[in-house]
Amino acid sequence: MKKALVSLLVVCSIFCLVACSKKADTTSTTATTNTTTATKASTPAAEVKTEAPATKQAQTYKFGMGIVFDDGQTKDTTAAYDAIVAVVVTDANGKIVACQIDDAQNKMSTTDVDPDKKFLSKYELQYDYNMVKYSEATNEWFQQVDAFEKYVVGKTADEVAAMPTRVRGADEPHPGYVVTADETLFASCSIQITEFVEAVVKACNDAKGKAFSTADDFTVGVAINSTAADSSVATEDKDGSIKMYAEFAGAVVGKDGKILAALTDAIQPQFTVDVDGEITGKTWRGTKKELEYDYNMVKYSEATNEWFQQAAAFEDYCAGKTAAEVAGLPTRVRGAEEAHPGYVVTTDETLFASCSIQITGMMDVIAKAANNAN
Repeated sequence: MKKALVSLLVVCSIFCLVACSKKADTTSTTATTNTTTATKASTPAAEVKTEAPATKQAQTYKFGMGIVFDDGQTKDTTAAYDAIVAVVVTDANGKIVACQIDDAQNKMSTTDVDPDKKFLSKYELQYDYNMVKYSEATNEWFQQVDAFEKYVVGKTADEVAAMPTRVRGADEPHPGYVVTADETLFASCSIQITEFVEAVVKACNDAKGKAFSTADDFTVGVAINSTAADSSVATEDKDGSIKMYAEFAGAVVGKDGKILAALTDAIQPQFTVDVDGEITGKTWRGTKKELEYDYNMVKYSEATNEWFQQAAAFEDYCAGKTAAEVAGLPTRVRGAEEAHPGYVVTTDETLFASCSIQITGMMDVIAKAANNAN
């Protein structure tokens, strides 16, 4: 009986110990859970909430254009020139953030003066320029220019002007060419760069450039349109003339497709040809913008503003528009009772007050530049 009683007491004691132990464990778990909950509740909302990204501040940039003209390739019976254009965007510190370059390499034989001849820029020709096919080059002209454009990004005008160069020796292809001394750049851009350098520096220092501000990304495009429409064939009574005119444009385009800044300029080189097909003279005075008041639009017409002033008004008018909107601007044809009948001018009276010249060329080339922005 005692043994049974003792056994019963032992079992009860064990049961009590187990029960107490389980209760202690539960209490401990509960305490831990409460502590965790309390910790989460006491965490400030700012520590667990994802903060909105800071608003990007708008930056002010300058957009400029530079054109370098060279008619040194003109021969006795061939009128030829290169007009290299560069457009650049620089930041507040004068450093280049974007650059685009192209070349109007226009040529015409005096034995085949064609006012309807079509021209493409070097960049537009792409692989059809055939630099690789007819030289030791491993990259086409447009690819070499792409490499040069990337190289100047981050540099100032002074740094571009001071780029190290070397003159190709007699044992190399194209001896006398001035090329980069930077071996990394030379591997992808082995052509003469003096005109590129000059055009980029001119663009950086363009006094007629445009300032614009944006907090967003943007792209830059350049374009050239050339025509020989005003050329004439020589006769026994009158000399002929080869007039390969070119219009240039650059455009900065925002991510919404609207133009942030636009620039345009034009050249009118002329070559006089006699009846025997010999080039007897050539005229080159500078770009229309460079000529400023010496272009003499006011002197020899009813215009109240010079060409460079009218072009500036049109450039400003294009800001805020898409390429399609610029290409589709409303126009009208001047009547017989007006000055320059047949000219296509703007229908916008406010714009017409400061830009009364024919605008189709500017419309086309600026819209093209905006479409080329990439």
